[in-house]
Amino acid sequence: MNKSESDIRDEFFSDVVCWQSWLDVESALALAQGEIGIIPKSAAKNISDNANISNIDIDFLKDEITKTGTEVFSLTRAFSSICGDAGDYVHWGATTQNIVETGQLLVLKKYHIDFDAENTLTALKENSAKLQYSHKIKGRWENQYIDIELVPDIKNIFQKACQLSKKILNKPVIVPNKSLGLNKDEFWFNSSKPGESTGWHDHKENASLSAVFYLSVPQKSGDIQFRLKDKKEWKYHKIESKNNDLILFDSILEHSVSDNKSQNNRISLAFNIYTLPLDIDSQSDGYLMSKFF
Repeated sequence: MNKSESDIRDEFFSDVVCWQSWLDVESALALAQGEIGIIPKSAAKNISDNANISNIDIDFLKDEITKTGTEVFSLTRAFSSICGDAGDYVHWGATTQNIVETGQLLVLKKYHIDFDAENTLTALKENSAKLQYSHKIKGRWENQYIDIELVPDIKNIFQKACQLSKKILNKPVIVPNKSLGLNKDEFWFNSSKPGESTGWHDHKENASLSAVFYLSVPQKSGDIQFRLKDKKEWKYHKIESKNNDLILFDSILEHSVSDNKSQNNRISLAFNIYTLPLDIDSQSDGYLMSKFF
C-alpha cells in the first residue's frame, strides 16, 4: 500500500531526526567555541558527548514544546539540564535562527501531476543524436542533457514543481536553464534499460531541493530509495515509482534506483531547484524575473 506524504515524513524524517540535527549543531558550535577559548574545553566536550536525542525524555520535551510554542528553546532547555554545569554554555551566543538554518531541514514529498508525456518522449527519441552525457554510474551513462527548446513541455513540470517548492521553502525559487538566460541547465533525463539501476548519490551542489518526475515507468522497472544515516545506522525508505509522480526531496539526501526488471526503458526527468537571489555566473546574460515562481 502506498504511504501518504505525511506517513513518509513521520516514519523517515520524524521530529526526532530534526531535533537530533539541531543537537548536532549545538555540539559542533560548542566544540568550535571550546577550541578558541570562548567556553571551557571541558564544557564543550561534555556538551558534545551528551548531544544525542536518546538522552532526552521525548514525552517531556513534547510537553515543553506545547507549553512554550518554541521547539529550539524547549530542546535547548531540556538538553542543558542533562549537561550539568556545562549546561550553562549550551547555545552560547547562538540564536534560534542559527540552529534551525544550520540543522538539516529534510524534505521528502510526493505529488501526482497532470501531464501528457507523449510529446516529450517522442522528442527525446527523435533527437537522440543530440543528447549529451556527463558521467557514468554502475557502468552506464547516467544523465542525458538536451536543449530545453526541443522538449518545451517540461517547462510546465518546472512551473508546477516551483510552485510547490515555494510553499515548502517560503521563498521564490527557480530551476536554472538556458531559456531563462542562464548558461547552465540544471535538468537532465535518465533512461534505464532492462537490467540497469542507479547507484547511491546525492545532489549537494548548493541546490535547495531536488526533484524527479516520472515520464514512463513500466511495472517492475525499479523504484527510488532514499537513505539517511543517524548516529549508528542507515535508515531507508522506498517510494514506488509511477507515471506522472513528482518527488521533491532535500538535495543532501542520498538516493538510488533499483534494478529495471521490466522489458522496457524506464524514463524520468530530474532537476535541481534553487532559491533566489541566485548567484549568476559571469558568462550569463542575466535572467528573466517573469519566469520565476
